[in-house]
Amino acid sequence: YMFFIPNVKNHRHDTGVPFADKWYRKTFQSLFSNPDLMKDTLIITTFDENGGAAGNVVYTNFNGPMVKGGVVVSDSLTFFSLIKLIEQNWALDSLGKEDLAAVSIPNVWQ
Repeated sequence: YMFFIPNVKNHRHDTGVPFADKWYRKTFQSLFSNPDLMKDTLIITTFDENGGAAGNVVYTNFNGPMVKGGVVVSDSLTFFSLIKLIEQNWALDSLGKEDLAAVSIPNVWQ
């Protein structure tokens, strides 16, 4: 398990999507291009906000060989749904907080 957060310059708030995309590609392209690493790896990319648009829809992407391609999930998921996914994947106990009631990530797996 690894958790990356871009610095203030690379997180898109002040510099825009093209600048953030350049950082993302430089940081992760070698991982995506490595079949030995990717065979058992799930990379989740998510944003922390939606830029103020109505409905608070936040983009999240799952990338790995265990994910069904082209699936769009319209369920009301939260960051706690991602925590629940991590707990379920590694058979971890719940934090006993909002993760208990969080909606599980639907069947997006191969």
